[in-house]
Formats: sequence, C-alpha cells, structure tokens
Amino acid sequence: MHNFILIDLICLGVPTYFLWKKYILDKPKIHSVKFRDKKYTWRKRYITINGKDMGNETKNHFYYFFKDVRVNNKVCYDCVYKDAIASDIRLGDYWS
Repeated sequence: MHNFILIDLICLGVPTYFLWKKYILDKPKIHSVKFRDKKYTWRKRYITINGKDMGNETKNHFYYFFKDVRVNNKVCYDCVYKDAIASDIRLGDYWS
C-alpha cells in the first residue's frame, strides 16, 4: 500500500485563449508575464510583461475581465472540481 497525500488548488478559472491572444496582439515580443505581481503593492495586483507594469486590476482590461470570471474557457463552467473536494488538502489564494 502506498502512503500519499493528495493536494489540489482552488481555481478561479482560466480566461479563454482568444482573449489572451487579443490582449497581447499589440504588445512586443513577450519573454515573461507575471500575474498578481506584488512588486508595487500588496493591495492591488498588477500584470507585468517583460518587467513593465501593464496596470492593475482596476486599470487593465484583461485583468478586469479575468477577475470578473465571465470570460473563462467553457470547460471551467462545468468543472467537477470547483465544488467537490477530491483531495486531502486544498490550497488557495484568498486575497479577495
């Protein structure tokens, strides 16, 4: 018998790939993206692309729609794990 602990993550959902592609259309070549970057403050979460501030959750359209959870992939709305816990420990980020 194997002893193990199963851990899962609380997931808000994942925005559609179409929205992301549309958002980065006018951006230069992307080398790094940080969501919820707390470099500037812990109160508001920022998106940084290639180390450049792209705005926080109130000023960045992509972040606004992501937080609004209306633009997730279709499978996110039918996810069996959003309400059912199938693990021993569930981890999450409860900033809001």
